[in-house]
Amino acid sequence: MSIDLSPEVQELVHEGVRSGRFETPEAFIEAAVREFDARSSAKRPARPNPEELESLFALIDRSPPPRTSPLPDEAFDRGQLYSDRA
Repeated sequence: MSIDLSPEVQELVHEGVRSGRFETPEAFIEAAVREFDARSSAKRPARPNPEELESLFALIDRSPPPRTSPLPDEAFDRGQLYSDRA
């Protein structure tokens, strides 16, 4: 694989090698890619367990419980909402 790096990034790579932290530019790039992968995979959510998914789908598929009493007409009257602020 061949990649082109900006002069600024090339200087970072060369500084990493000059400092002795990395033996080669390739080692520097490999470490950077591994660090990127570790950070991005830590942010990825874990895949849900299939059994957990089935139980969640079962909850979603359930019908909502029936209402025991209808809402009073006042609940739909806009004038009642702000009567205390008039």
